[in-house]
Amino acid sequence: MSVLVVKQLLFCSKDIANFHRPKASWYPHDIEVPFKEQGKLATHGPMKIIMKSLGGKGSKLHVDAEETIASLKAKASKKLDFKLSEPVKIFYSGRELEDNKSIAEQNVHPNSVLHLIRTKIHPLPRAQKLPGENKSLRPPGAFKKKSDLSVKDGHVFLMEYCEERPLLLGNAGMGARLCTYYQKSAPGDQTGNLLRNGNNGLGSVVILDPADKSPFLGDIKPGSSQSCLETNMYRAPIFQHKVSSTDYLLVRSSKGKLSIRRIDRIDVVGQQEPHIEVMSPGSKGVQFYIMNRLLVYMYREFRAAEKRGLRPSIRADELFSQFPSLSEAFLRKRLKNCADLQRGSNGHFLWVMKRNFRIPSEEELRRMVTPENVCAYESMQAGLYRLKRLGITRLTHPTGLSSAMNQLPDEAIALAAASHIERELQITPWNLSSNFVSCTNQDRENIERLEITGVGDPSGRGLGFSYVRTTPKAPISNSVVKKKTVVGKGSTVTGTDADLRRLSMEAARELLLKFNVPEEQIAKQTRWHRIALIRKLSSEQAASGVKVDPTTVSKFARGQRMSFLQLQQQTREKCQEIWDRQVQSLCSGDGEENESESEANSDLDSFAGDLENLLDAEEVRRVKRIIMSLSRGRRVNEKAPIGRRRN
Repeated sequence: MSVLVVKQLLFCSKDIANFHRPKASWYPHDIEVPFKEQGKLATHGPMKIIMKSLGGKGSKLHVDAEETIASLKAKASKKLDFKLSEPVKIFYSGRELEDNKSIAEQNVHPNSVLHLIRTKIHPLPRAQKLPGENKSLRPPGAFKKKSDLSVKDGHVFLMEYCEERPLLLGNAGMGARLCTYYQKSAPGDQTGNLLRNGNNGLGSVVILDPADKSPFLGDIKPGSSQSCLETNMYRAPIFQHKVSSTDYLLVRSSKGKLSIRRIDRIDVVGQQEPHIEVMSPGSKGVQFYIMNRLLVYMYREFRAAEKRGLRPSIRADELFSQFPSLSEAFLRKRLKNCADLQRGSNGHFLWVMKRNFRIPSEEELRRMVTPENVCAYESMQAGLYRLKRLGITRLTHPTGLSSAMNQLPDEAIALAAASHIERELQITPWNLSSNFVSCTNQDRENIERLEITGVGDPSGRGLGFSYVRTTPKAPISNSVVKKKTVVGKGSTVTGTDADLRRLSMEAARELLLKFNVPEEQIAKQTRWHRIALIRKLSSEQAASGVKVDPTTVSKFARGQRMSFLQLQQQTREKCQEIWDRQVQSLCSGDGEENESESEANSDLDSFAGDLENLLDAEEVRRVKRIIMSLSRGRRVNEKAPIGRRRN
């Protein structure tokens, strides 16, 4: 008998460079003691074995050691749903068992797991055919049972996300809408109606008037359409790709049956625009969700016991195994309204439902814990796991990190570690989704609060939007405030650090000469005309980037202050550029690489070499100490041993 255990990872140069996505390594490891004990069991007489398919379906069979494998197949055919005429293979400990030999002859021990592999592939040529007129095509009439969620029939669209880590992902059985938006080029444009009539009932078409705003961060070109995947959690553009004539879909059922069918459509899913926020660790929303999920689990267990004619109850240790993160005090506080903790006849503690308590209906339970809540919680769990894998175990939010970074020593390794932590905390799913929802909930009026470009770009090469908030302006220090109070209103010019009104006639003349203004022209001007000309020339040359005397430009150039409307316009133009690049990239079939494979590999090798040279044993310990200090918010003592503070 063997079991799979994790082997210590050994990285090559390329793996070290791709540290965000290491490959897992597995190897079979024999458990010596159980293997020896199992070998002592008799291989004759009645025994029990477990037959499993590759799809996960298992069945316990009571057999005799003298039975042949052919007899064993006959017993398994009824439970694993295959015909005896179908060629199947049975494997034990990595070797195929022969049909004409007995179980004992092939040294099969009791309680062993045998794997059944079905080799016949069943073609499904009519899989695309939709159900008849009497059957529903969509919920609530369709997909009433879990077994109905199969790709063996109906239309199958394969969706591949362009993001390595999408903010939100749906679970099995959750619905999504295939929607196509068409932007009219003129009020009388009828192309959208033609699209609506020619989509064969697959998805819906939404026609946008010329004045309507785009549902995406970028605008759809007039006379063009854009398909998207819409759920209650997010909206994401999709781009259809051609299905190769040699590609088919292999379907394997839970009982191991293999079927093959055509693929209707392949789409690439662009960057998600979330509608809901991912739960934030430690927030009240997480506690509320866990409490509701606990109650829903309890109520369903009570209802199942009532259907069996038993008194509704659940063992306390079983409840704790389902919710190990909850303390006993929390359980007592939350469950006191619906159940009492009692000791059973066998000594186990039971949560017994109160006699006058009414179990909520299934509809009420589904409102307590919605599928979207589950996905938001699971996305948070995935984000926490990623932080833990990167070594960030105490910090979950970037707030307050800047003050902690200011306490670090001014060394490259310390600043690099702090910058890495800050970057990872900024791109957590709860931070990105919260930023996007809060900045776009008022018809995208606050979109300028997002960086749009930068560390939050999931593509890493300008093809996606960054949902990281822009850094707020630094607060004005007290000294600056006092200085402004003393100087008074209107004493200096906006964007300058000097008062032009204090210039004398001679000083203004010298400055204008530096700007190559003819002396004859200067002599004809009054003092205020000279000051106005100095301001104009300084501002023009500062804006154009022409190198002149720094005393002229830096002291007297008037800076251009961007208005709120200009900032919004600049942000929208930036969004449109990124949107166009994303559409162009995901629409292309194979796409041209921006850089050759050899250049990419050389960059990875050089980066990996730098990491290996930099992060030796001593530096790794220093990085760990830096991370611990950031989480505690105190200054690092570089000379002190690990775990000690400076006195």
